[in-house]
Amino acid sequence: DKFSSDDLTDALKHAIPLNDLNNAFQERLSHSMNSLGPRSDLSIRPYGATSGSVVNLEQEFLSLLRTTYERSFVKLDAAQKIAEAAFVLAELLKDITRAVSYLEQHKMYVMAAELAEGQKLPAPRIIRQWVVAGDFDRAMHIAIISGCYEEAITLLERTHAPQAQQLRWHCAQLHFESGNLSLAVEIAW
Repeated sequence: DKFSSDDLTDALKHAIPLNDLNNAFQERLSHSMNSLGPRSDLSIRPYGATSGSVVNLEQEFLSLLRTTYERSFVKLDAAQKIAEAAFVLAELLKDITRAVSYLEQHKMYVMAAELAEGQKLPAPRIIRQWVVAGDFDRAMHIAIISGCYEEAITLLERTHAPQAQQLRWHCAQLHFESGNLSLAVEIAW
């Protein structure tokens, strides 16, 4: 009902993330699956647990919620409520990659980088996001720890060629300064 109203902010405050529901359903399903077996008789148990259509109902409920959340995202995006729309993607739909791309599309670079790092997207993507956000120090720190600078450079070259070149030179310079001349030349080349 709250999602049907015009006050999506209130609806979002009460929304349940799909992952939380899905995990709860799976947990319950695995417990009930353990107790499944042939019936001892065909007597009706008026107060007993039912089985059968529970899984379908849960999947229909999750599908309805997903559709509701997607519609909310579209409405919020159309109303230029970028932070709220990103919240739907990241927190309710748990589509982190899409949320990061959406934030970047709307020039919310630092938030996109923080989300990518906080939700542990692959290191090349995190490095790329920090470079796009303009924080080369953070990007270099992650590149050094992960060793994924070449993959990050490849990702950057597709959309941000000058920044990719800048990251390449930073990495080459770092290796040059540490005395690893052959790797520095290889990276720069």
